[in-house]
Amino acid sequence: MTLWYFPGERIVRHEMHQYPGRETLEQVLMCGLELMREKGATKWLSDDRAGGALPRSHHEWGQNIWAPQAIAAGWRYWALLPPAEAIGNANMNRLVEVYAAKGVTAQIFREVGSAYRWLCQADAPAQKRSVRSG
Repeated sequence: MTLWYFPGERIVRHEMHQYPGRETLEQVLMCGLELMREKGATKWLSDDRAGGALPRSHHEWGQNIWAPQAIAAGWRYWALLPPAEAIGNANMNRLVEVYAAKGVTAQIFREVGSAYRWLCQADAPAQKRSVRSG
């Protein structure tokens, strides 16, 4: 796995290059959590396309142990790139709903560029428009 931090956008990004195993996954996510705490990051991009489907125990750890800490640290937006076989999976939609109930706006993407652009626009102030009356 690789972990990045984009300071201008306050985005933490991870990429799975293959299934990482539970220990590596937890280490990387906890390092990302520390970045959120230290840098005030509010956005996370998960590129899991090459990681394959994760076992239920990994999701349970994420939801019960990691997510509450990340939310307390300020996590608000999540762009998720699941493995191709999981994109249409009902579990992915359930995951989005579970995190929405926790206050995290999540969206599923197929490619990194659109996920990154979405995160960059998340929580941006609305553009003011001037209206001329004729």
